Amino acid sequence: MSSNASVIESMAPEALEQEIVGFLAPAADRSLYALVYGVAYPTLFSVLSGKALNFPATPDIELVFDAPDDIGARQFGPFVIPIDPSRRDVIRLLCENWVNDPRGLSLIVSPLSLQRLTDAIRIRLDATCDDGTEWQVKLFDTRAIPVLAKALPEHQLKSYLAMLDEWWYLDRKRSLQKVIRGFQADAPYLAPLKLNDRQISVFTDAGVVDSILYMLAQTDDDLLAMIDEPTRYDIVADALNGATDQERNSSLLLADRARRALIAFCEDKLE
Repeated sequence: MSSNASVIESMAPEALEQEIVGFLAPAADRSLYALVYGVAYPTLFSVLSGKALNFPATPDIELVFDAPDDIGARQFGPFVIPIDPSRRDVIRLLCENWVNDPRGLSLIVSPLSLQRLTDAIRIRLDATCDDGTEWQVKLFDTRAIPVLAKALPEHQLKSYLAMLDEWWYLDRKRSLQKVIRGFQADAPYLAPLKLNDRQISVFTDAGVVDSILYMLAQTDDDLLAMIDEPTRYDIVADALNGATDQERNSSLLLADRARRALIAFCEDKLE
């Protein structure tokens, strides 16, 4: 996403915790925030808000938008929480959830206050395309982060990510990716994000593999269980790259193609 980036190979929760604490120790003037996707961890907001027994409340927490369940026990909306180095219990809890489901949590380094950063994220969710269609850019889902650099030219990306210095996320192999942008106080952002047809295609194409894997999880969960998550993603991505035009126009045909590739992989392992 930029000329400055770093990768730290597959991380355990303890290693992530040390990475966070080590970053904050010498950088008291730099704020670190967690952007959390409630769909990935529906009960986490309640725990951090002090609604769970034996876990002290975190005083500062801001919802990007509110999406609770009917009884308020689960929160599906995204929220932002500052990382306090003195709250190792919070850091540990976040890291454990992060490794368990990498799509739902990222860390943002920014000089902005909690409220200003949350506002900046909120206005960046809205997008419109050339025909007036409205979209939501799911910045709170880490699978969207690498897609941004493919979809947005540098001048648009500079303004879009002007609110942050760094953006940390775990990729599908649970390696820590650090996107280094640099806070841009002189790059004001004007919402909504304007996307042309090509850019929309980049976003939609990037989600096809996950959509097919979701379909297969409903019908072939036993097959998926035989293959670790990063490997099955790569297998399906490779299979879909070779799809015919007819297959590309049918989710069922794409799922069949992906299923055959996964079965072939399992059979090869047994030989």
